[in-house]
Amino acid sequence: LAYVWLASVGISVQLHYDLSHNFHAMVRGCKRFTFLPPKEHTNLYLYPNAHPAFRKSQVYWRQDSIDVRRFPQFANVSDALEVELGPGQMIYIPPLWFHSVSTHSCGEHNSSDEISSSTWVLSTNVWSASQEVRALDAALMAGFPDIIAPVADPAEKSTNSLQALAVLVEEIIFRVGALSSDATTRQRGIAELASDFVQQVLLPRFQPLGAAAGCISSDAALSFPVCGTQRSSSVRQRIIEEHQLDRYAMTIADTMLTEAPKWRTIEGHANKRASLDIIVSVFVEKVVEFSLGTPQTCAWWQTCF
Repeated sequence: LAYVWLASVGISVQLHYDLSHNFHAMVRGCKRFTFLPPKEHTNLYLYPNAHPAFRKSQVYWRQDSIDVRRFPQFANVSDALEVELGPGQMIYIPPLWFHSVSTHSCGEHNSSDEISSSTWVLSTNVWSASQEVRALDAALMAGFPDIIAPVADPAEKSTNSLQALAVLVEEIIFRVGALSSDATTRQRGIAELASDFVQQVLLPRFQPLGAAAGCISSDAALSFPVCGTQRSSSVRQRIIEEHQLDRYAMTIADTMLTEAPKWRTIEGHANKRASLDIIVSVFVEKVVEFSLGTPQTCAWWQTCF
């Protein structure tokens, strides 16, 4: 896909990532790019998958003050890289690299009553499909198990279906990591690994949005009590065997890593690990949204993990 971008001086674009390869070239004016590697994703409070600002950070990079109570992890952000791009120059932005962009006039300063072509910034870019895009698309094309199929009223969803949804999420997170030659994944328990993943990667996307994202307060009654400690190992094993959820998760893991073979060796590669985590998180968000509907998603993540 090729695009032409026309903007006035002083415009900024929120910190975000793209799923595709991005080649961006300047024609007129200048842009300042601020880059952060994928490994920073847990510090950036990305919007949830169903939010209109999906792929963007909830924290505005250049605002004067950051609400540290809402975004405490943002203080851990490091490794920011700034690049100035002028006319005739081009830059390559890899998939899942975070970047914010601002426009300016390359040092030209015009009086307030002077209108010239220097007040406009013109650029073009080309996106091309990446392994990450193909991995996510292929996994989604596989469909979802019948046991988690949506019902008209999520409140009437059966205990077995709710527990199966939680077990399925655990299996996907574990199986993808295990196939990626990640020793940490293989050495840890499935439930523990999935719980940490949800707490570190997924819930920070919802919690700053609060009730607007369907989240519940810590002292509220649990919306999905059957997801908690009642999910014993024997119940878990029964659900897996009845609905072959381990096979489904293995199929998803193999599909993702077939489309994105670079993930087969992530040990010691923080950005590879992070890019895989982002794609897996998007996929499991879509699984839960499919089963429960968007309004129920945050409360489910809170009470089931």
